[in-house]
Amino acid sequence: MMKYNGLLALLFLLLVGCTSAFQPAQNASGNKVVPTQVMLLATLHGLHKSNPNYTYDHVYELIRRYNPDIIGVEIRPEDIDQDTSYLKQLYPLEMRQITVLFPRDKVYGVDWYGEEAAGQLLPPDAFKGGNKQLTEIKQLERNLNSDTTLRSRMKMIAVFPQKMIELASTSTPAEFNNSGHYDLVAELYYKQLDILLQGTPYAAYANFNRSRDEHIGSNIISLIEHNPGKKLVFVLGANHSFAAEKTIREKFGENVKLVEVPGL
Repeated sequence: MMKYNGLLALLFLLLVGCTSAFQPAQNASGNKVVPTQVMLLATLHGLHKSNPNYTYDHVYELIRRYNPDIIGVEIRPEDIDQDTSYLKQLYPLEMRQITVLFPRDKVYGVDWYGEEAAGQLLPPDAFKGGNKQLTEIKQLERNLNSDTTLRSRMKMIAVFPQKMIELASTSTPAEFNNSGHYDLVAELYYKQLDILLQGTPYAAYANFNRSRDEHIGSNIISLIEHNPGKKLVFVLGANHSFAAEKTIREKFGENVKLVEVPGL
């Protein structure tokens, strides 16, 4: 009998260990209520200027209609309370405008710019010598784009960024966010780019981008865990969206309802 009870205790511990720490909100009777709702809103950065089907104003209107409790944006937590003159040096227009157009107590930063920058504000020349790590990464990106020795390798995957630009230049917000086409192409591209760059001087560039997505995912998880039962939207550049969705699905499963972007 003692052995049987020990086995039951072990089974209980294993089951508890396999249960996610995040649970849907419950009412006073202990019954589950509507699960936490999350909308991922992938944006186009500068291409919003040239795509009449998906403009900057569309981004803001979609957030208004969704009326979230929490808005996560592609700005570092360290920078989220800074004024627009500071943010302009570092972040795309739609991200900066969200901090102006929506209540600041709803807006949270989820981005990451490397270990060297963690926990501190950045100088205006962060990408031009003011921050060593960011300057090196930006220089690697420029060198990669002009390196003729890698041209034949890069041609192997050139079809992916071409398709990404095509989709971003013509799609409506609902088409762009809900079809999964862009996410699929972007994920394939970055996986192949990682493979091509390993063992080259540009491996650090690929590693940095991967780490950035991991930190964004960690910040997203934290906001979801601290806001059970609420409505959240995460506004991210399109190249980060597929990694964020994968992170949410793997961490929360059915405990979080992913909401589609509506038509306008």
